[in-house]
Amino acid sequence: MNEFEIGPIEWWLTWLIEEKGDESKSWFSYLVPWLFARVLSPGGRRAFVVEFNKEGSRFRSLLARSVLPYLPDLTTDSFSEGAVSFLLAELNRTGTAGGFQASLLGSAATEQFVNERLLPLVSDAKPPLSDNLRFALGQAGSRHGRRYIRT
Repeated sequence: MNEFEIGPIEWWLTWLIEEKGDESKSWFSYLVPWLFARVLSPGGRRAFVVEFNKEGSRFRSLLARSVLPYLPDLTTDSFSEGAVSFLLAELNRTGTAGGFQASLLGSAATEQFVNERLLPLVSDAKPPLSDNLRFALGQAGSRHGRRYIRT
């Protein structure tokens, strides 16, 4: 498959934010990130991770929800500590169980990340954190061939 370059990603991310606000084009704003993951060069895909790792990036939520979950072979090892803190904080938000932050952590978490960062949160977790953790751990467990907690 051919790999494409799209140039600076800021324009694309701004455009995706604008498109998400238009209900008649919502399918399009989900298709474009999927397409990015399939046809961009490794450098093009890496640019999205670099932006996600930037402290104070105004695109962090969009990247976590709409772009990064589609990138193949992405692991939590690729995230800065600030980006990890952002994702963990998002687990405390109502409405993210089964949502994209949980999906990103579930799809990217390494076994080490699960054991060191997610499982220690389970014992004291109250909703919505407990629901979001359960979803993320279920998804990570499916990838790792393990069951981390009872569902």
